[in-house]
Amino acid sequence: MRTRPMIGRTRLAAVLAGLLAVIALQPTPALAQTGWGGASFVDQLLAAEAGVEMSSPDAELRPGEGSLAGSNTPPPPPCWYQPGYTSTQLVELINRIWQAARNEAEPIVSLIAAWRRDWRGRVSGHSGEDGLWFTTHCSDWSTIGVFRLANPDPFLWVPTAGPVPLVAGVVLTPEQLAQYARDSIVLPDTKVELNPAARSTVNLDTWVWLDRSVFRPVRVRAQAGPLVVDAIATPSKLLLPRFMPAELTPSNGVCTDLYGSYERGQEPSCAIRFLRSSAREPGLRYIADFTLVWTVTWTSNWGVAGTLPDGQFSDSAQIAVQEVQTIVTGGG
Repeated sequence: MRTRPMIGRTRLAAVLAGLLAVIALQPTPALAQTGWGGASFVDQLLAAEAGVEMSSPDAELRPGEGSLAGSNTPPPPPCWYQPGYTSTQLVELINRIWQAARNEAEPIVSLIAAWRRDWRGRVSGHSGEDGLWFTTHCSDWSTIGVFRLANPDPFLWVPTAGPVPLVAGVVLTPEQLAQYARDSIVLPDTKVELNPAARSTVNLDTWVWLDRSVFRPVRVRAQAGPLVVDAIATPSKLLLPRFMPAELTPSNGVCTDLYGSYERGQEPSCAIRFLRSSAREPGLRYIADFTLVWTVTWTSNWGVAGTLPDGQFSDSAQIAVQEVQTIVTGGG
């Protein structure tokens, strides 16, 4: 007696999954959100925009493959819950599913009609509350069946001031999306500019700086549904080499004025003053290690923001240092 209903529910789940997948992949006009940072909803897959500043081209989000990738950041799963709908928008979606399902044969139509009544009732239960319905999304919709076994509900109600619900699947929060974006940032290799470039001189400053056109803020934008997060890596300080016979400018060896290029007659903001020549060093040169620190921050269109762990990248330069002998004569 229970065989047919079980088959019906299984078939219903398959039909709903298919309809949700098709609808999710269709262009959807932007609808104004309220209470969530003024975001607009555009239904789309997890995607990213990577590059420099605002003119960056579109690129695929590849967490774990960027310069700042960390071993503790899991890749996006095949399916997840992401911010999706206000209550009004979810009712519109439920009605669209119902319209698309009316061509199905019985008893599927009846089951979907009951499903529609159930979800309209759930939505009305949150009438007037401040929050958002998270919706299922997949990068590979063929895995939706496995995801549904652990997460039978296609939608989750998340109050604005409440915690993210604990579910077997993954709920994409601004913080998680920011971590994915950070792990997708690709940074230029560290390379310092020196003056003199060929050979330094004992007791004279060797200027150190970075090329502003190369070392500038790098942004990756990650988007899931109406949630948009920008992770920005900014070069913040250059650590000068220590354990060398030299005096440093600044004296602590931490340069924060990164772009102070050589100007004749001016004092350097970042420099090394060698105290003896490199004549006794291997290869007749000092091996100087410079470390560039990138500070990472993130913002979102939900009005929340934060910081992420810094990235540090080193570069070695071989510096030849000469000692100029002078003869001092006195009159008398």
